[in-house]
Amino acid sequence: MQQQSKRTKTKKFEIRLIEFISSLSRVFFNRDNTLLASRGIRNTIGIWDTASGVLLKSLKPSYRFNCISFSLDGENVAFDDCLNCKIVIWNVVSGKLSEILTLKKNIKSISFSPNGNVIACCIGKFIHVWDVKTGNLLFDLKGHTKSTTSASFSPNGKIIATGSHDKSVRLWDATNGKLLKTLYGHNGIVMSVLCSPDNNIVASANRIEIRLHDISSGNLLRIISMRDQYLLSFSADSKIIVGNTNFNGSSFWNVETGTLLQTSTDLVYFSSDGKTTANIDTTQGHSDYSCIIKICKI
Repeated sequence: MQQQSKRTKTKKFEIRLIEFISSLSRVFFNRDNTLLASRGIRNTIGIWDTASGVLLKSLKPSYRFNCISFSLDGENVAFDDCLNCKIVIWNVVSGKLSEILTLKKNIKSISFSPNGNVIACCIGKFIHVWDVKTGNLLFDLKGHTKSTTSASFSPNGKIIATGSHDKSVRLWDATNGKLLKTLYGHNGIVMSVLCSPDNNIVASANRIEIRLHDISSGNLLRIISMRDQYLLSFSADSKIIVGNTNFNGSSFWNVETGTLLQTSTDLVYFSSDGKTTANIDTTQGHSDYSCIIKICKI
């Protein structure tokens, strides 16, 4: 990928045995972008120093997991024990593993609140919202008519956006679980949802399009056509949105106009504040399950 400006500073380092290849869902930065959490195809979780590329911590659970999320304070990784339908919290600092609850169905998505105190989990038609420290269920988000796929907190922590097989996007009050808005228009399963850094836009994607809605009014702002690039991230100023897929690389679009700005064979993920990207080169190192990650400061 070409640098977006002369101010972009790139640190390039090689990550070994992280096994990003076919099952990569995404990587996660902490709040100050000094740490990167990753998931590998052989049931591994890694915590990396973004300045040096050094692996700081690693975990290989004995059970299979599908979902992973990294708290912005850099303290906890949440993932699922999909065989036993459990939510597991790995405290990166202490190394302690704790189970929040045993559930009846597999978990499709896990998302931390910005302060790291709450997680939202997509389980069947509902989204369960839990207190991380106590393990108490705070409330359920009920309204989707088919299985939920994705949940995302707004950066200010006020909104939870969710997507579902029912083709809708729903916006909820993150303090009490009240349904605020239901957004329709997708003609297929909503694969992912994401709120912009300025808290004004919710982006939702199925396999053929990204829809951008104004959070306050619910008005549709833009429809962006794409192909299987439904793993989303925003730039710091909320003016660029990136869509990723293992098969088609990354595409960058102008949020205001919907214009395609550039494409890349790398998988490119902005940090939560949009000021740093992790550019994953999946064209190298497949034979030994390695890849190249470039950490770019925008």
